[in-house]
Amino acid sequence: MRKIMKIVVIAISILLVGNFLYQRTSVYFLDMPDLPFSLHLNKESIVLEKGDTFRLSVFSINKRVHYSSKDFKVAYVNLNGKIFAKKPGVTFITAKVGKKTLRCKVRVIAINRKTLTLEVGEKYQFHIEGDGIISIVAWKSSDSSIAYVNDYGYVTAKRKGTVVITAKTHGKKLTCKLKVE
Repeated sequence: MRKIMKIVVIAISILLVGNFLYQRTSVYFLDMPDLPFSLHLNKESIVLEKGDTFRLSVFSINKRVHYSSKDFKVAYVNLNGKIFAKKPGVTFITAKVGKKTLRCKVRVIAINRKTLTLEVGEKYQFHIEGDGIISIVAWKSSDSSIAYVNDYGYVTAKRKGTVVITAKTHGKKLTCKLKVE
């Protein structure tokens, strides 16, 4: 009897510890495959640059879909599911099919300046607007001898000329035309 109790306690301990560790692995966050005839969106989360569009669609069988945006100032959606990114921020697009409601998280991002003029020796910091999460941004200057940009978006004007500062994040490429006088 004692041996059986010991085995039960060990088994319960393994299950508890395993469940705790399982939630912190990538296996826990795997998406289940969508069944062919189940209602689902083509995307559940998207990142758009200000001015971009994206076509959201619901996989269903011959059913009417009603789209709406939680914050139409950030992103607007028309009757056909086309999303228009208006200004940096986060919103949710809702697709109602009968009694079922599906949601897509939309993040609209933009670089804080599209054009900029600096004097030789001046510094400026670029950043990405609308990105509510901490993300990795790869900053690059088209000519580092005119203006150098570091990993944190700080740019230093070195000599006269024109360069393009590029920020890559979330699969998007954001640019600013920088003139050094």
